[in-house]
Amino acid sequence: GEVTELTAARGPADTTHLILRHTSGASSTVTLGLSAPPAAAGMDIELRGDHGTAMIPEWDGAEAAYRGAVDALSEAVRTGVPHACDARFGLRL
Repeated sequence: GEVTELTAARGPADTTHLILRHTSGASSTVTLGLSAPPAAAGMDIELRGDHGTAMIPEWDGAEAAYRGAVDALSEAVRTGVPHACDARFGLRL
């Protein structure tokens, strides 16, 4: 559900920790940093709930994601139809 509360805390170097509370009562955590050493760099998404744990599979990386985002933006401009993952979606994400 949508985020109703956010707590942020500074970690070491440029690391930031976020704790989010959602309308459903669930909570989620995010740890962000831009200066991780190459061996520690990456992204993992893990979902936990009443039915167990699920890991979101890895994807092609930043370059492919950037190309996809530019393609989606170009399509929205060309057709005048906003993409489903627009700023309103980002606010709820």
